[in-house]
Amino acid sequence: MTRRPSFHLPIAAALALVPGLSHAVLEEVIVTAQKREQNVQTIPIAVTAIGEETLRNANILTIDDVANHTPGFTITNYNPVTPQPFIRGVGSSPSDAGSDASVGVFIDGVYAGRAGGYRADMYDLQRVEILRGPQGTLFGRNVAGGALSILSNAPTREFAGDLELTAGDYDLFGARGMLNGPLSDTLAGRLAFSVRQRDGDTDNTVTGSELRDEDNQSVRGRLLWQPSDELTVNLIADYSEDDLEGPAARNFKGDPSAALGSVGLGFLVPFLLPTSKDPFKIQAEFDGYAKREMGSATLQLDWQTGLGTLTSLSGFRYNDFDYLDDVFGLAFDPASGVAPLLTDHGDEESDQFSQELRLT
Repeated sequence: MTRRPSFHLPIAAALALVPGLSHAVLEEVIVTAQKREQNVQTIPIAVTAIGEETLRNANILTIDDVANHTPGFTITNYNPVTPQPFIRGVGSSPSDAGSDASVGVFIDGVYAGRAGGYRADMYDLQRVEILRGPQGTLFGRNVAGGALSILSNAPTREFAGDLELTAGDYDLFGARGMLNGPLSDTLAGRLAFSVRQRDGDTDNTVTGSELRDEDNQSVRGRLLWQPSDELTVNLIADYSEDDLEGPAARNFKGDPSAALGSVGLGFLVPFLLPTSKDPFKIQAEFDGYAKREMGSATLQLDWQTGLGTLTSLSGFRYNDFDYLDDVFGLAFDPASGVAPLLTDHGDEESDQFSQELRLT
């Protein structure tokens, strides 16, 4: 029998022998998933927190990009201004004014009551928190699947500025900037903006237009007033608008001839334009469009008392959108006289006001 010598080295000692690992420290992640600042490792909630540095490095620009970086979170939408978030498979497909959401989105603590009121460019953010599972205890109704909390950067008492320019194919142009600094001994301000424009990546061979483009302008201003150690006042206002071409719907993948022939509609094949196999070309009688304008104003007062922090959060949001889609997604030769079978037109104006009082 051959005996092999064995060596036992404590893990801590072994790591200490590896250069660069002996001083490795995990950074503490602070979230407000329970309406107060806590270490994410100490709260009994499944939370994904994406900080400012990760948002920038991963080029996370919209809520769709957040979904791509979050397990169990997906975004579906037929129209760019009516997103449908799902967390762990729980969500709501209807987007009409009479439908309730199953995943709530909160912007700087204020609930966004309409789906079209939050799918905009994400810029100058401190953190995005995705809370999985029902959150009704602290966030009210419409959070059966979970909640998203989007938190913008607050003003600081140090002068700072930032400008970021982006260029790319399809004539992509993007600009983002921020200016921050003190306005008086007790007042600080922060102004941030974002512009993003890009030509469409899908050609409509009937009209000659380029669909699925980007055209967004957004601006946000924040004021922070601290007249005393006990009182903090935050005033936030933002505005955003989009003017987009159609979503480029496609109802057929591959060769539509076989699909139509299998249901006895093969006689329609001669009228189809020959672009169905190209993922970047469609044939539609009209382009469609999606236009949106939204804004908000938020006033938050935090008063330190002997019982805890008394917070008043007043929020006003408005959201106007108008879209026209070709739901059929398959056009015929205009000379045939056959028109598209189905269109979808939405035109909505919504205003909301919310008031929250809490003692932490």
